[in-house]
Amino acid sequence: MSSSRPVIVTLHGINSVGAWQAQVASVLEPHFRCIPLPYPQFRRLGWLKIFIPRLRSEAFKTVAEQFSEQIVNSGVRPHLIAHSFGTWIAAQLMIRPGNLFDRVVFAGSPLPAHFDWAEELKENPRALYDLTNERSLRDGVISLASRLGRGRAGRIGFKRPPELIHETGALRDACHLCRSLGPSEFRIHNVHRKFKHSGWFVGKGHSANLWLPYFWGFPPEEYAEFIETCLRLVRMEECDELNLAVEEEAFHARGWSWTRRGRDVMSLGDYVAGTIVYSLKRQKRSADPASVAIISDRAVRLIWGIIGEAIEERRKPAAEQREDIVRRLHPQFAITAAIDAAFRRS
Repeated sequence: MSSSRPVIVTLHGINSVGAWQAQVASVLEPHFRCIPLPYPQFRRLGWLKIFIPRLRSEAFKTVAEQFSEQIVNSGVRPHLIAHSFGTWIAAQLMIRPGNLFDRVVFAGSPLPAHFDWAEELKENPRALYDLTNERSLRDGVISLASRLGRGRAGRIGFKRPPELIHETGALRDACHLCRSLGPSEFRIHNVHRKFKHSGWFVGKGHSANLWLPYFWGFPPEEYAEFIETCLRLVRMEECDELNLAVEEEAFHARGWSWTRRGRDVMSLGDYVAGTIVYSLKRQKRSADPASVAIISDRAVRLIWGIIGEAIEERRKPAAEQREDIVRRLHPQFAITAAIDAAFRRS
């Protein structure tokens, strides 16, 4: 695996060896380099040991040393997934100046709901770009922790500072709050799910459908619509050519988060055409409108098949997958592959 790929670090909770980390990595690894940061202090009898400050400090030190060696010294700014007590360790890492993260997922966090992120990160204000806090009213562990006087951010969400908190309900779509923030300001989203404390990692769907597009910077709901549209077009191409032309026209005209030029969202068709013009000019080839239109139409038709092929490839056991095909689940990779194939057929 190329070390140049973006990094995701993962932190497990107590009474766990972090088996879920390998499961999550099996989904994310073709696109990211996943680095688990284990600690042994609470693998057994965690609920008894968690109240011992010395052991909490030792666990943090164990993780901090790994983070410094594998992440800080490499100069990368990683993403992060942390579960349960792992979110407490993550917060301690963020407080330390120089520890920088990009996009962060907290699941089942026992941190206080009124944990004041602006105050806590005063010495390290660029500690993160975006944090998605996945909370659940069905999380019995966090419910018990709140009764014991511990935090309950994993149940009711973070509350402070209110100007940087966005309640998204059950969705994690494009955020109006984010549009009003400056590029250096972090933001926090409380996302409501219906999982129990260890239910975040049951199956691979959560990682594939929610976390993967999030770490790419795409709203998961929009990405899901894109995948569903592509698979529907694949089926229609096989058995419903009568309605295919109408669906294809809509696909051609739709704009997405990844079809941007600067701040402007373009239709998929215009985006592909513009990319083709740029490529032709770089090759010092003619970019006459008629040729561009032919290649563009051909490329757009190839995109949904490329996505369908990538979905099928991901369903194979990890050892049998071709990473070059699975990586085309990223829309930009799919578009590039479609344009390359369209050029070869022109």
